[in-house]
Amino acid sequence: MQEIASGVFIETAYEGVNVAAILTDEGIIAIDAPSYPRDAHDWVSRISRLHGRGVRYLLLTGYHGDRILNTRWFGVPIIASQATAERLDDYDRRYPQSLLEGLSLRNPQLGRELTSGPVDRVAISFTGHISLHSGRGLVNLVSRPGPNAGSAWVLWPEAGILFSGDSVVAGAQPPLSGLLLAQWLAGLKELNNDKRKPRLIVPGRGEPGGPELATSMITYLHHISAVVEQHIAAGGTRQELAGRAREILDYFATPEFGAEWYQREVILGLQRAYDQLVTTAGLPLVE
Repeated sequence: MQEIASGVFIETAYEGVNVAAILTDEGIIAIDAPSYPRDAHDWVSRISRLHGRGVRYLLLTGYHGDRILNTRWFGVPIIASQATAERLDDYDRRYPQSLLEGLSLRNPQLGRELTSGPVDRVAISFTGHISLHSGRGLVNLVSRPGPNAGSAWVLWPEAGILFSGDSVVAGAQPPLSGLLLAQWLAGLKELNNDKRKPRLIVPGRGEPGGPELATSMITYLHHISAVVEQHIAAGGTRQELAGRAREILDYFATPEFGAEWYQREVILGLQRAYDQLVTTAGLPLVE
């Protein structure tokens, strides 16, 4: 666990996603849940010792399965975007087996710990933005669709820190199965052009860095767009995009585990980008 600013802690060592904790006068604001039960238990135990009042809220930066399956171990109200709240409401009483199978595919060893527990519902949702008073300034949550419709950023202006979720990653493939290409690019470009841009970005995966991380993600998304646009121009079909997945996978280092999972995510992302680009251009969809 690293303390990246006074009272702001992150953990980047868990398999899957980065998580964070902000100490406030009223308790701890946790950001995202680890992907696997063992890590979730460990994280809740560690951060609960940081403040006498324990964890007060859990903020979610999106609804991808590796951020939502272990929220129940926190036992506190969840705050998330309206789209994330609606996605969780769409589930039945328990998480679908497909979410568990996906995370088991990514890491079979840790995946054995997963069980289809009851779905946690969002207690407080928002559509544009919402602010929490911390006693040391505001914690701002901003809806930023991109990696999926429920994606959100958490901003701590007092310390100049952005917790980006999967909108920004460092050295790791983001999940692309919910990709909204144009909105993702627009949000990152707006961030890059903001004179009050954060000094530090805590990415959804990988190590923290400066504004250059957002610039790198813009380049990555333009790469995805170029691959799909070239494919469309050459008369390629939607299904044939599976053969272009390696061009995206090679952008980052190959992960130690879960090659099949990452390939599936990239193929789904390319197909979503195809749908969005041909719709924008008014072209026919060619399966």
